[in-house]
Amino acid sequence: LVSHLHLLSSQAPGTFFARKENAAEMRALGIYKGLPLLFITVNFADTHSPLVQLRCGTLEDFDSRVARDLPNARERAHNVAAHPVATAQAFHRMFQAIVLHLFGWDMHAQRGLKEGGILGHVEYFYFIMETQNRGSLHMHGLVRLVGTPEVAQLAALLKNDEWASRFCVFLDSIMECRVPFGEGSQWEKFSPPQDL
Repeated sequence: LVSHLHLLSSQAPGTFFARKENAAEMRALGIYKGLPLLFITVNFADTHSPLVQLRCGTLEDFDSRVARDLPNARERAHNVAAHPVATAQAFHRMFQAIVLHLFGWDMHAQRGLKEGGILGHVEYFYFIMETQNRGSLHMHGLVRLVGTPEVAQLAALLKNDEWASRFCVFLDSIMECRVPFGEGSQWEKFSPPQDL
């Protein structure tokens, strides 16, 4: 019975057995093409996204007036909950933009762009979509850049102080963890209320 459940539920995204399949695919990819360099989490603030509100039909267009035309936080949260398909479509569109510009990958042609992306040229990437407890989508993924050294080679290279320093500068240049609603930002007034 369990083997039949595994066969059926491994085809349904998000199930325990599908995640086991995903983990096996990720391990196989790492063995076949080499270990990834980056672990990335893509998590959009859907209740703050003008694109989501546009898809929900609460904005007429997407231009410089968007910041002042957004509904209040409670209405935005209601729109996201009331329009799950529109919210998922906006998430998909934003993820496509990340893949195109950050990774330099054309999803329609299924190949990398000649000029690469913001991170350079990507050898492979693998993402798994999940939902959070409140139902919003997010993704976890692995990315391997062209030229990423193998583990043993990386360990040897990191013993060279000059190379290790350049590698750390590269990693610092592509990683950031900050709240985009900084002081003076046009989005500052749209921070979520504490009572939601």
